[in-house]
Amino acid sequence: MEFHPIKRIKSIFSGSDTHRHEIIRGTSTAFLLKVGGLFFSYLFNLYMARVYGASVIGTFALSVTIASIFVLFGQMGTRTSIIRFIAGHAAQNNGAAIRLILARTLSLLVPSSLVAGMSLWAFGNYVAPALFTDATLRPAFMIIAIAVPFLVIAGVNASALRGLKRIRASYLFQATFTPLSNLLLLLVLTTVFATYYLLPIWAYCITAALSMAFSALVLKRALPPRANIGAPAESRVAIWRASMPMMMSSAMLLILGWTDIVMLGIFTNTNEVGLYRIAQRLSILTSFSLVAVNSIMAPKFSELYSQADLEGLKRLAQFAARLIFWTSLPVLLALLILAKPILGIFGPDFEIAAYALMALCAGQFINAGCGSVGFLLDMTGNQVSFRNVLISAAILNITLNALLIPRFGILGAGLATAVSTAAWNLGASFSVYNLFGFWIGYKPKFLES
Repeated sequence: MEFHPIKRIKSIFSGSDTHRHEIIRGTSTAFLLKVGGLFFSYLFNLYMARVYGASVIGTFALSVTIASIFVLFGQMGTRTSIIRFIAGHAAQNNGAAIRLILARTLSLLVPSSLVAGMSLWAFGNYVAPALFTDATLRPAFMIIAIAVPFLVIAGVNASALRGLKRIRASYLFQATFTPLSNLLLLLVLTTVFATYYLLPIWAYCITAALSMAFSALVLKRALPPRANIGAPAESRVAIWRASMPMMMSSAMLLILGWTDIVMLGIFTNTNEVGLYRIAQRLSILTSFSLVAVNSIMAPKFSELYSQADLEGLKRLAQFAARLIFWTSLPVLLALLILAKPILGIFGPDFEIAAYALMALCAGQFINAGCGSVGFLLDMTGNQVSFRNVLISAAILNITLNALLIPRFGILGAGLATAVSTAAWNLGASFSVYNLFGFWIGYKPKFLES
């Protein structure tokens, strides 16, 4: 069978479907912001690699990973549920309901975020020394606890902007502002205080506070008028009940995404973690188009499902999967072929992570090829099904990391993460098929018989 990649890519953008055009416009914006964010993120990591070394990157990566766990519990799943609630009311231009949802959500999150921050401080002070052999991690964990309340609120602000379809503003904070601010602050702090290993973490904390403040201002300006049209706002109890299963799903995704880093820190040292961290960050390039598409897909899924338009839901999800596949394939091939030279940019020591990078890229490509399965399940009220898939995959991930890291080091971590990433994506795809009767993953014609 003849294979014409240019024709296939052109066909993705053809057609007159309104939702398709909205996805392309929204994705293009998110794509450009994501590219800018990745550029600044890699500059930040490159600067740390060249000036501070792999060990400091490892300390930073472990600190951010542990902080992410406490941020997750501080957000209580509202970062996903708020998109669904706000998107439904925004479709009716119900500004009064949106404001009530935000106020009720924040009334839950302010105390929970403070508890999460204090819990991380206590973890760093009392638990980390027994769990990790590297003494530098104790002060690092205690300092990054400062950022937790800011990160909780900033993340929910960004999700609220997504629910309002303000994709550019949401991604500006999530994808672009954070790495740019981290980079600039680290340059300033290093100039003033020289190369102290905790400076990247202080830069991260200051960025979190700035992101919360700026995103709150932008969200306030983005809210529609206070007109009370349509359904009433969900109560605190309704928000909490919808958010809890989503928190479990988010927790499992966090385990799937960060278990490798944490277990490398337990079984090896911060230097190994630093080498692996760069490979992990590079592998994300393979699926960054998925992240860009997801930024607009979540509210669109919620909107179509609330209108009982299952055929439109199917067409949109399958279109997104094709778009993701064809924009991810060139990146995968480049990273597989040029793994060592690309890692060598960060320093000759990082080339040892080439095989780990290849394994991670394979897992991320399967993630991209399956499309937006997670958001489809979450935005259609099937978050429990998604949670169950992720629990199984998380157990698999922890087991494989525990078995493979002691024997194969960073390559074992890469293999464990790739297999578990493929497992949850395929499991979620089967759930979508069982619930809706269609597949959304994309299989190109050149792979068919």
